[in-house]
Formats: sequence, C-alpha cells, structure tokens
Amino acid sequence: MKFFNGNFTTTRLIDFFQPFSFMNVTFNFIVITLIFNFICVVLVMPFLNTYDELEKFMKIIWPIVVFQLAALGFVYNIRRHLSEDYYKEAKEQLSKAYENLNHFKDGTLDNDRLRWLTTARMLSVSIMLSEKIMMSSHKVMYREEQQFWRMKFNDLVIDFPSDFYAENPKHLIMHSHSDRSPIAEASLVEIYNFMAWPEYYIDPLKTRRFSDKEIHRMITRGPKGLGNLLKAHRELIKKK
Repeated sequence: MKFFNGNFTTTRLIDFFQPFSFMNVTFNFIVITLIFNFICVVLVMPFLNTYDELEKFMKIIWPIVVFQLAALGFVYNIRRHLSEDYYKEAKEQLSKAYENLNHFKDGTLDNDRLRWLTTARMLSVSIMLSEKIMMSSHKVMYREEQQFWRMKFNDLVIDFPSDFYAENPKHLIMHSHSDRSPIAEASLVEIYNFMAWPEYYIDPLKTRRFSDKEIHRMITRGPKGLGNLLKAHRELIKKK
C-alpha cells in the first residue's frame, strides 16, 4: 500500500500506525523518542563551546540512546514475530473459508445455511486477525492475499436465483422444520462485502502499457497477432 502519494489521507496515516496494541504503541513511542533525541542533539551541539560541555552532554544523552536502541531491537523482534503469526493465521482463514464454501450438490453450489455461516465466520476472523498485523510488509502481503481469494470467491459465488438463498422470503423471518433453512443474511453480508472490490486497493497493473517500440518489435518478431491488434488500437485512440 502506498501511504505517501497524491491520494494521501489521514486515514492512511492512522492505518500506518495501527493497530494500537501495547507492543505496537511501545515500538512507535521508542521510534518517536529516538527521533526527538536526535533532533535535540542537532539543536544543542552548536551551543556547546568547550570539550567539557560536550562531554557532560554526551554522558547524559548517550546512555539514554543506548537504552532506547536496545529496547527498540527487543520490541521490534517481538513485534515482527507477533505480526507474522497474525498474518499467517489471517491468510489461513481465507483459504479455509474458500475450501469450506467450495462444495457442490447436484451440480450447484451448496446453499446449506451452516456452511455459509461457517464461511462468513472464517472471513470475519481473518479480517479481525488482519487488524492486529503490525508490520507494513505483512499488511501489504495480506491485502494481496485478499485480492487472490476475492477473485476465487467471485468465480465461485455467482448471481444465484432468489430461491437459492431462501425458498420463500417469509422464511427469512420464520420457517418450520420442514422448510429448507434459508441462508442467514448476516453470512451473506460478510461474504458479499468481502467479494466487493475495495476502494483503497491500488491495482499494480493500472499503468502498465506496451510502448510503441515494444509493439513494433511484436509486429516484426512476434507475437504478430497481438502486435497488430495493439497497433490498430493505438491508431484508433489517436483518431479520437
């Protein structure tokens, strides 16, 4: 995720520092205090006129910096391991959710109420765990995992007829034991919201285009069919 670009917002800055867990807050606090100490050193140094003044100042600031660096390394390692654990389990829950729902009966996706509820709970747990991820690298990897499984879910969950979800709209309110249990609306909300393309996602392929030089090379060396198609496409764009 790109935090500092033309679309930079306060929300993304907050996301960068999340989650606000004890370990993550401690890590960010140590980093901020180290930066503050560095700024203090830069500002104070020009006013130290003698070696004795410099020595006294360094005796005060140096032990603090050493302690902060040691604490930073210790907290960073714990933070990284915790973040990795959350990332792995969140990713695993996405896989399990898909495997659970990917069950067909008579050639149609199974509309068993419990199966859909279980899938929704797994997706919910995955998102809950992802919110505890602390490392930016793990956050980016999880979002790419989400995109992969989002595509898989969109291939699996198509536009079903109304009676796939419930035999009768009244069954969403109340149904008897002889009726097929309708799919719970709560599970549909979780699954369909997961399938929706998120606004925050920046498609890495959005700006990828063949150059004129590459298209010319295709026409002469291959794949010629693609090269001729792209050349015609570029000419159409120029005419507009």
